[in-house]
Amino acid sequence: PSAGALPAEIFSTTGSGAMGGRVFLPAGTYYVAVGTTSGTGSYALETSVTGSVDCVYTNRTVPGVTIRPLALEHADPLFEAFDDPRLGEALGTPFVTTRDAWRAAVGRVLAGAPVESATEWRNWTVFLMDGTAVGRIEATLHHGITEIGYVLGPRWWGRGHATEAVGWLVAEADRQGWGPCWAAVSPGNAPSIRLLRRLGFVEGDPGAIPLRSYDPGDVAFVRASG
Repeated sequence: PSAGALPAEIFSTTGSGAMGGRVFLPAGTYYVAVGTTSGTGSYALETSVTGSVDCVYTNRTVPGVTIRPLALEHADPLFEAFDDPRLGEALGTPFVTTRDAWRAAVGRVLAGAPVESATEWRNWTVFLMDGTAVGRIEATLHHGITEIGYVLGPRWWGRGHATEAVGWLVAEADRQGWGPCWAAVSPGNAPSIRLLRRLGFVEGDPGAIPLRSYDPGDVAFVRASG
């Protein structure tokens, strides 16, 4: 890729929402800002880097998808992605019912986990590079582990987007030191099981940790951190 090929949305540094972190990129050379001019949000320094970049960003980009923190304005485009009977059939229960109910559900998620639950919720929306919202990923932090969840609109199944997004989530858990990743999956959800195995998960003992998303009969998977 040529200089300036880095997606522009990574450089959203306005206000206090900007975050520092590592963005993994396809091999190549990029010219990116690594600092800011105090008080202005403009870039003070550019440097040539190859492969991966430490920079200031609000959004995370992996090849093929952009991952942004879940926001209320994502509710309607996500409803459009999830309003498909195939999703309910795959999950065994309707994932969305009405637009208003889904907006309320997103609002509850954004409000955060109850303090007494000793749990942290981290949620992101998965977008295609053209800005189309296609799914969600989430991390529930409790008991020293990261319990992950993910859902993709059926129109985008089988294209590798879920593997990219969940792979980013697992890597983020490693980078942040959130502990081993766990996931609970219905035994009939073969695509999800294949995805987890592809990312290095193995079957774990569901009784070893109180998984919040585990239902009797599910298969628990775990991936060691690091």
